[in-house]
Amino acid sequence: MASILLLEDSPTVSDPLRSLLENDGHKVAVCQDAASAIAFIDRNETLDLALVDYWLEQGTAETVLTTLHDKRPDVRVVLITGGSRDVSVETTQWLGALDGIDGFLQKPFSRREIQAIIRQFCG
Repeated sequence: MASILLLEDSPTVSDPLRSLLENDGHKVAVCQDAASAIAFIDRNETLDLALVDYWLEQGTAETVLTTLHDKRPDVRVVLITGGSRDVSVETTQWLGALDGIDGFLQKPFSRREIQAIIRQFCG
């Protein structure tokens, strides 16, 4: 069982994804903005994986990625996004190649794809 942080500002994405992950036996914390994600990171010692939507309604997840990189380099990070704000998927994938990013999932993704990511990074 993995401890997973899901940073996703859209409940239409986060609710079913949380259900899927919890049904697979994982502990999932959902945050809808960068500030709550950073607070979660600061107060939780057990965290195996962060699934991070980079393009948020109120900006980007850049501060969350920096916090994870600086304070929790042991946590695997996967960007989940479909691109937005007139930014191409290619640009979003380039962001995924940045230091500290372990994987990339493009929305919409399948149950099989997310389960493969979990197996890859959490065993």
